[in-house]
Amino acid sequence: MTEDLHTYAGLYALDAVDGVLLTEFEHHLSVCSSCTQEVREFRATAGRLGATQASLPSPGLRSSVLAAITNVRQEAPFVAATHRHRNRWITPLAVAAALALTFGVLRTITSPTAPLTAESVINAADVRQITLTAPAGIETKAFVSVKENRIALTADGMPPAQAGRSYQLWLLGPAGFESAGFMDPPPGGKHAAVLLKGTLSGHQRMMITDEPAGGSTAPSGPTLVEGQF
Repeated sequence: MTEDLHTYAGLYALDAVDGVLLTEFEHHLSVCSSCTQEVREFRATAGRLGATQASLPSPGLRSSVLAAITNVRQEAPFVAATHRHRNRWITPLAVAAALALTFGVLRTITSPTAPLTAESVINAADVRQITLTAPAGIETKAFVSVKENRIALTADGMPPAQAGRSYQLWLLGPAGFESAGFMDPPPGGKHAAVLLKGTLSGHQRMMITDEPAGGSTAPSGPTLVEGQF
């Protein structure tokens, strides 16, 4: 056989190769690591594409198909009379190219996006730093990014919450205060920056209150830090 077996990786991945060609290609796979890798990637891509369109059939589908199939006449497969040798080149090349393009697009679409962190907001190009009112010894700063639409907070020197208590973060919007998470520094008062839950848009103020462990549905304890954006 004189055809380039490398072009059949896409067809083989879809189980569309048989006969003598199947035997020759599988022998080729045993000595060609490049084709082995291509087959593995094509099959993985085909599996992902199939999964995106998967849906459960209706309960009566099987019975209706079995009932109708006895009245359907099977037609003979169509075989092109001319250009057969040329089509064997075109088909695997076209399938392989389509699968390769789909694999690249799918990999781009499904690539995980880096999660947004407090550091992402602090380092944003449009970040704006706001110093919030706090008791002596606590340096509290809010970092606001309109582009990220989020707020990060640092509060160096804040003592750890007492046993059974938590420092709860709040954002004030049209509906009132909304819980934005917790800031519980370890002993020593040093801790990482905190990314507030909730977006910047629609909120004008924030504060930290001392609440029972696990938090409250609305601010109820002493206010430790407060300020507006």
